[in-house]
Amino acid sequence: MNRYKELYRKLLEPFQEKLCQHVLTTCPIIVGEDYTKGTFRLLYIGRAVNGWEYNWKEDTLDGLVNQAFSQDFNLKDVENNPVQKDYNFNTSPFWQLCHQIMILKEEADAWSNKVAWSNLYKVAPYSGKNPNNRDIKTQLKVCIDLFKEEINMYKPTHIVLVTDIWWVEPFDNLPSFARELGIQLYSDSKSAIVGTGEYNGSKIVVTKRPESAKLSRAEHAKKIMEMFDKI
Repeated sequence: MNRYKELYRKLLEPFQEKLCQHVLTTCPIIVGEDYTKGTFRLLYIGRAVNGWEYNWKEDTLDGLVNQAFSQDFNLKDVENNPVQKDYNFNTSPFWQLCHQIMILKEEADAWSNKVAWSNLYKVAPYSGKNPNNRDIKTQLKVCIDLFKEEINMYKPTHIVLVTDIWWVEPFDNLPSFARELGIQLYSDSKSAIVGTGEYNGSKIVVTKRPESAKLSRAEHAKKIMEMFDKI
């Protein structure tokens, strides 16, 4: 965890002022309390945290890192307390797909407490939406290093990137998650699955967002699990 926090300090440095001004926000990996208890350890990855209205206080860089890691969001609330402020986890396609994956693995009981959740890009607009190209370029390399460290720390058996292709390899002339983690992307794929790979013993599937997959959540989850069986 020390290396992860060191990387997080590097991540936040160029964004320090905008975090304090509530222009940008950030969220490190969040791990369910029962994640390590099962043989199926799912690391579930989105593009970027889509609005995370934490009450950032003006602070030193080290203080901001401490604030980031003191957030008290609990993954079991995705199931047990799904309506929070203006967000409903029950109606979120992202979380509906995660639920269906856990059902297929017969882990439906207290399912959200058994996963780890993170995002490719850790810094995003405070009030919602994904980071712009400038902010993506600024954080790209350290976010790749953070993702690698998340895998090293929590040793997931399976990783699902619910991101589509561009976010995994956004720019031809810059480092990419795909190239650095050995993920093969299928740019001409008409299916919901657009990439696969394996890194440090973890099987990886990259998939389209549920909204664009043109499948039911159950069918989408089945496609993901079938692809894992082929890796």
